[in-house]
Formats: sequence, C-alpha cells, structure tokens
Amino acid sequence: MRHRTAARMSVLTDAIVISVSARRAVVNVYVHGKSYEIQPVTTIMSSVNQLVATLQTTRQSLDRSLLRLTALELDDYVTLADITGIFSSFEIMQQAKTELKDCIVKLGNQGKLVQMQLEQLAGSSMDTEYDLMIRDYASDSSEANAEKIRANLSRMTPKDLSDPQHVAAVLGYDDLDEDSVMTPLGLRTLSRVSVVRDGVAEKIVDEYGSLQELMDDISEDPERLGDFGVNNPAILADSLYRMKGTKQGNA
Repeated sequence: MRHRTAARMSVLTDAIVISVSARRAVVNVYVHGKSYEIQPVTTIMSSVNQLVATLQTTRQSLDRSLLRLTALELDDYVTLADITGIFSSFEIMQQAKTELKDCIVKLGNQGKLVQMQLEQLAGSSMDTEYDLMIRDYASDSSEANAEKIRANLSRMTPKDLSDPQHVAAVLGYDDLDEDSVMTPLGLRTLSRVSVVRDGVAEKIVDEYGSLQELMDDISEDPERLGDFGVNNPAILADSLYRMKGTKQGNA
C-alpha cells in the first residue's frame, strides 16, 4: 500500500517520494510515478568489480589488436575480418563503460575512485581512437557519418558485430567478404605520432588519400610533409617506418 501511495504522490505533487519497507529492507525512490530501487553498496560494488575486470581484459586485448592493426596498415594488408574483430572489442568497451557509469551514479560520493578507474581504462582518448578508426575505413569518412556509424554499431547484436559483412554494410559497403583488403586513410595511425598536431592528419590524408600512398611518397620525398604543417617531417617519416618495423630507405 505504501508503495502505491508513494507512486501516486510522486505523480500528483511532481515531487520525489521515498518509500521504505523495513520488513523487506527495500528502499524505493519514486519520480513521476516510476520506481527506482536503491541497491545496497555491496551489491553495486559487486557489479563494479565485474565491469572493471571486463574493461581491463578487453582493453589489454584491444591494445594488442590495435598495435597489430597499425603494422598491417603500414604493410597495406588489412582485411575486413581484421577490423571486424576490433570494432567488436570497441563495442564491448562501450557497453561496459555505459553500465559502469550507471553504477557510479548510484554510488554517489563513493564512486570517485571508480570514476578514476573508468577514465584510465576507457577515457576520451579511447573514444577518439574509435572515431578515427571508423573514419579510416568508412566509405564516407566525414565526422558526421562516423557518428552515425558508431550509433549503428552500438545497436548491433553481438552476433552481427562479429559478422564481417554486417560490419561492412554499416561502413557503407555491400560487396565485401571477410578476406577483402581494406585501405585505411591513416588518421588513427598518424594521430599516434607526436609531431602531427591537431588538424594536420586531416590535411595529410586529404592530399594522399590513403596511408599507403603516404608511405610510398615519403620514401622518395619526406620533406614534402612540411607543406601540410608537419614541423619535423623527418621525425614523422622515421616514426612511421619504426611502426612498420623497417628503417627509412629500406622499405
């Protein structure tokens, strides 16, 4: 009876109403007639620990996959299957991040440490890397389209996320299979080099069209990168060759 009364009062008075059941040890908060059960901190922390473990494991796997992807990109041998697995890992990170944020809200002041862990494991840098990877491989590399693609990926089932053809369709392709070779623009890889300032990677890919075209050109004329705002073209060229595992001039 008290819960029904609380729900009714929250609708009639537009107030937040709290209902406590001593017998069941349950506390409910009612907002506009909708009930929210307040969970014990121990229950929330159990979920937090599971989510943090998922983030840690997935982040370690994702970091290894991204390093491998960079090497494949510089060798111009990335397949649709390669990027499909990475997109799936990014989405696992995003789902765990969303659920962990919900736990942080429930924890209130006790959620500060968890917030710090979340920032460390899945902060803004990871979001940026995800966005750049989408733009690298989408048929339309605009920021607006990347935002739409990311929203579509978030709505996909785990089964569809693991299907290369489903991922290809979201990226804007309808005639690819898992062995199809994908040519990246290079935004993500270029962003990893310290001498590439904000906005410069965009100018470089606009000029060259792909990471492979850039690699072919810098072997002949690395100083040309200075025309696009790179302060030290030699460092950029050397960094890319180091990522590839070769020395400049021996590619």
